[in-house]
Amino acid sequence: MNCPNCGLDLNGHERFCPNCGYGLKGEQYRAQVPTQAPAPDNSEILAELKRINMQLEDGNRQRAKLADALGQLISSGALLNFLKR
Repeated sequence: MNCPNCGLDLNGHERFCPNCGYGLKGEQYRAQVPTQAPAPDNSEILAELKRINMQLEDGNRQRAKLADALGQLISSGALLNFLKR
């Protein structure tokens, strides 16, 4: 890109020409600004994370059921009777 006022060679990132101070606005400026690379497709990674999260949630539900069952055994004294054998 060149400055439309003085012709200085620019790299396209300037908002003003460092030589003459011309404001580099408008379509000509915006067309020369490099764009960011598109975001990578992370759908497979997200699907795997969702699957792992579901497994963890299922494991947490099973642990909660086990803890509840042990609590009932302890409170009823059945666990002590079982351990005495």
